[in-house]
Amino acid sequence: MLPRTIMTLDLENAFSEAFLLSLEIAGYEVFRMDNAADALIMAASHSPDVLLLSANFNDIRNVDLVREFSRHAERMECVLVCDTVDLMVLAELYDCGNVHSHRPRPKGNHADLHRDIARAMERSAMRTQNGYLLVQLRDAREELHKLTEYMSYMESRIVAAKIGEDMLDCSESVLTELNGLLDNLIPKISSRHGNAELLIAKTRIVGLLDSVRQSANILSAGDKSEKMTDVHEMMNNVLSVLDHLLQKRRIRVRTSYVGEKVSLPVNEKSLHQAFIHIILNSIEAMHDGGVLEISTDVLNGDPQAILIVLKDSGKGIPADVQPYIFEPFFTTHSMREGTGLGLAVAKSMIEECDGTLSIESKIDEGTTVTITFPGAIIESPPSKINTKAKSKVMQTNDGSGERHSHHSLVFNV
Repeated sequence: MLPRTIMTLDLENAFSEAFLLSLEIAGYEVFRMDNAADALIMAASHSPDVLLLSANFNDIRNVDLVREFSRHAERMECVLVCDTVDLMVLAELYDCGNVHSHRPRPKGNHADLHRDIARAMERSAMRTQNGYLLVQLRDAREELHKLTEYMSYMESRIVAAKIGEDMLDCSESVLTELNGLLDNLIPKISSRHGNAELLIAKTRIVGLLDSVRQSANILSAGDKSEKMTDVHEMMNNVLSVLDHLLQKRRIRVRTSYVGEKVSLPVNEKSLHQAFIHIILNSIEAMHDGGVLEISTDVLNGDPQAILIVLKDSGKGIPADVQPYIFEPFFTTHSMREGTGLGLAVAKSMIEECDGTLSIESKIDEGTTVTITFPGAIIESPPSKINTKAKSKVMQTNDGSGERHSHHSLVFNV
């Protein structure tokens, strides 16, 4: 337990040495001050529990001094010692808010003054406790405000998602019907009458239909069951769904996958959404374009453990922010720009799938997200795994190692 502290300022020579020693014997730590200026500095720097002040309070300057102490140390209680004081002045002193009591100059028996000091100590402790409670209450109110704002935001997003589902259903029906009409129409038209243009239109419609179905699959509520899921196929689906954002931000995507297929026993929808949150964060970090590199590899030579690395060339995360990036609702953006749940949700979903997620980031150099999973099945001979991880690049159209954009639809949820 910390020692209880008393600061004495004796402007009227009211405290005998015997009285001051009696305070120390009672277990108080006593700071004896000789002048008001030093006492104010001590009050501001050490904030003693009790101030024992003797002064002529009919002098307005000493009333102002009590006010100064109130401003410098809010929790410090004042016990005043004075022989005579005008009632109006006394009322003004108690209005300062930090005066606990007043006593006449002690004459031999210090019991009453000791009692006042003890009670002032209790009141000071209550002030401190109340201060902590007020801080906690303020923090709780701020959290409640954030939660209320978030719930309102999520309510609007749920409505938007429902509308999105309905729109996707309609889009799928229209595109499916249009695709069927083109299937019937193309064989009936010779190449001289625009067959090539119709084939291009059909290819685009098939791409749109595929994206619509992928987006609808993400929007739909899924169960919590686990099944063997192809990580490479899932990652390519996510990139396809987010393709329009990648195009808009002029972001090039490079993928390097180990093996032909990597399967994990996970909840497919949870992992799907985790990857979406992570890649959306990377997109947000690259306002002026950049490169997103995605790779998979075996972990520490273990063919049943998979390592997934997503590296962007974005602005990076400040070092003072990094300790908080996985805290729910922590965000440097407004609620309309982000809820502060993306990385927290992604980490939670990946851990539910028995995986791990870590992040390294440097300002102006970008961010690297590293994900690991046990229990992987890599469909590639062990002797070829490392070679394929280095040489084979998936999802390229021209051999350059970069993913090129195509038409797609997406609804963000």
